[in-house]
Amino acid sequence: MPDQGRCAFATRDLEAHVLLMEEEPFYTRTEPKELRGRKEWDDEWAAAFSKIRANLHGPGEPSQGFSNRVKPKPLLPDTAMVRDVIGFARLPESMKHALCGFSHPPLDLDHALVSVARQLAELCKARLPECKDLDVQHIQLAVLVTEMNIFPGGRIFWTMSRINHSCAPNCVFIKAPGRFGLKTIRPIRCGEEITISYLGDELLLPTVQRRWLLWRSKCFLCSCARCTNDTDSLRDRPCVSCSKNHSRRWRVKHDPGVWRRTEPSTKGRAVALVKLGEEITSNGEQVQNQEGIWVRVEDENPKKSGWMLIDGKEIGLGVLLEGCGGGPGIAIDEGFSSIAALWNQWWATRSCIARYKATWTYLKVFEQLFINYLCGFLDRRCGWRPELPVPSVGVVPGDLEQRLRSRALKKTWQAPDDKHRYSREELK
Repeated sequence: MPDQGRCAFATRDLEAHVLLMEEEPFYTRTEPKELRGRKEWDDEWAAAFSKIRANLHGPGEPSQGFSNRVKPKPLLPDTAMVRDVIGFARLPESMKHALCGFSHPPLDLDHALVSVARQLAELCKARLPECKDLDVQHIQLAVLVTEMNIFPGGRIFWTMSRINHSCAPNCVFIKAPGRFGLKTIRPIRCGEEITISYLGDELLLPTVQRRWLLWRSKCFLCSCARCTNDTDSLRDRPCVSCSKNHSRRWRVKHDPGVWRRTEPSTKGRAVALVKLGEEITSNGEQVQNQEGIWVRVEDENPKKSGWMLIDGKEIGLGVLLEGCGGGPGIAIDEGFSSIAALWNQWWATRSCIARYKATWTYLKVFEQLFINYLCGFLDRRCGWRPELPVPSVGVVPGDLEQRLRSRALKKTWQAPDDKHRYSREELK
């Protein structure tokens, strides 16, 4: 496709949660332990390496949304780039030629990452014995190709690394010991492009920040449907983990009914049959296994509390329960008391984050998600957007305090792909 390189398309209709493919890595990044103790890592190398930097600018188009709001920031090299260079230099010629065939930005692109790769290539050419016979352009190309196509864990795949990005992907990368593959996360129509996300938890960020991160690390501006729409339909949907302690109402869709079981398994003992059309309220706790997605349902009689299967497609039953009313993650009949409880819990979380000086990026993301959800709920219920009062301090949920205490020891926030680090001020 124009401006997108090679793409993958579905040749037939695909259902959700289907293993699309498995693939072995084509290339694996050099391990850090192989670089330890080398004589090249002296004071001169450290001084030269610390001088490598380039200012990262936006593409200069006001229509992209962030070029006028994001100040130029220095982009520094990472030790993973040095491992990329050494790993590339050790490859046979056939592998080098094949690796250079993967997508990469033009070597003359006005981008900080391209400039940093060029400076690092010149340093490696002058200092590393593996690079003596390579020209600077090949070393620069090796860094850029690896940065653009590598997966978490430092692996490049012949097919999966060529699949394009979307902020609303239809597939996800999965891995198990010795196995790597793609799995569909929603139904895909025949002829639809197969997409994955190059981001991790950053998918929760607003469009401007997502596009900035992709421009920073992958040298392109995302133009997926989610980024080009005026409204972001995914920003008002809490994930299973976020909504674990929130209630939700469900209606039985399966005829004649759905069994409630003592454990999230069809082998669990049945404690009650909920008939077709009946509504139930869950505590929001969900579990996904090989049989499908299960939700925890509490009953007035504790002996009848248990787990109910929401989606039984994996065992040939289809959708058994459907959500009904109350918006995502909260029941209608809980009303404003639940909103106040959520707001109090958020304020306690905010205080905890501030106390342990955790990165404010997470704080801003969670705050925006909560406010968007709260205002959307009130708009749907009564068309009213209130001025939020200063809440009373509530209880910090779960093990958040302990996790924030350990996170406070980190001075920088590290992306899931282990390639780029962002300072606390970077995403403001």
